[in-house]
Amino acid sequence: YNLFIDSDKNIYTLSSQEITKLDNQLAGFIWREAYNINQNPICGYGFDEPDIYILRKQTCRILSTEKEWSDFIPYQFEGAVNAIDCDQMGNFYGVSDDWTARKFNAVGEKVWTYRSNLVLNFIKVDRNGQVFVADTNRTVKKLNQYGEVVWSCTIPNTTGAVTDLVTTNEGTIILGIHYWHTSTSNRKNMLVKISPEGTLLKVMELGTSEVLQSLQLWDNNTILAFNKLYDVDTFRCLRYFNEAKAVFGRHDDFLYDINGTTIKAYNAYSNGKLHDFRVLDVNISSFYLRVAQAEDGNIYVWDNDQTLIKISGNGDEFWRYRAAEKIADVKVDHAHTIYVATGFYIEKLKQNVYVKNYQEM
Repeated sequence: YNLFIDSDKNIYTLSSQEITKLDNQLAGFIWREAYNINQNPICGYGFDEPDIYILRKQTCRILSTEKEWSDFIPYQFEGAVNAIDCDQMGNFYGVSDDWTARKFNAVGEKVWTYRSNLVLNFIKVDRNGQVFVADTNRTVKKLNQYGEVVWSCTIPNTTGAVTDLVTTNEGTIILGIHYWHTSTSNRKNMLVKISPEGTLLKVMELGTSEVLQSLQLWDNNTILAFNKLYDVDTFRCLRYFNEAKAVFGRHDDFLYDINGTTIKAYNAYSNGKLHDFRVLDVNISSFYLRVAQAEDGNIYVWDNDQTLIKISGNGDEFWRYRAAEKIADVKVDHAHTIYVATGFYIEKLKQNVYVKNYQEM
């Protein structure tokens, strides 16, 4: 611990994880800021009253003696960014190991910050602009337009992380949860239903060892998870598709399966049949290939390292991009802007593209 004293004889203690202000009679603490951020411990400080300069391994911010923090550097978090999303207005969002969720406008200015009591590892903005976040304890929270909690719902007796979320026209929320393990026999996938008011309604385990990356709202009453179509009300399996294991879909254009570095697709190039292609020179050691799909059907894949690849629906590679650090998540908005969660930052990439009308493809 480090100790220092202000002009009112209040005592401050500082460790690798927290800073505490004690009153001058040592009767108790006045405030405490305790955030154990993975790979970013507090390693030093400076004091120029009323400012306390908090130096972490990766970042630096100013904390006043009245517990007011300076703002963040644009796009930067104090912990690794775990997940991102974007909306139709050009805003983008991120959640991080620093226990925060943040909204930025189209030019990168912070709109709001929500601070959780645990690390956040999932964020989703639905088609109506509603924001949902989840933490490492699988507690799902709905946030309003100001980043304030509307409701909170914890999914008990489960392991793993929330991987996708869809909402019906009535506001019912369906979650996918996946527990990853290098041994396929230990992997688990769950389907969860939550009411529009945040009440847990149903939890069901899906009997497969594959990775639940995405859910597809087939229509307002059915949902596609892997190769089965489930009734939203009861989670009863209505239909089984022998070949289809839908991962993502745009305009009736589906990626049906990801197996190692092989992607199966059904789209305008496949002549009514499934076709597959391999993604070359990627690192998926002890993990799996992850995919995002743009509205034009092009595919963005990233590995367990720093490589992002844009691939056409026919499997042809357009380009490769090497991020500054390991990639955690990728999203592509309607204007084909690419958002990359890499290390402690969100990178925003622009690309020059000509998008054909889908019927021309």
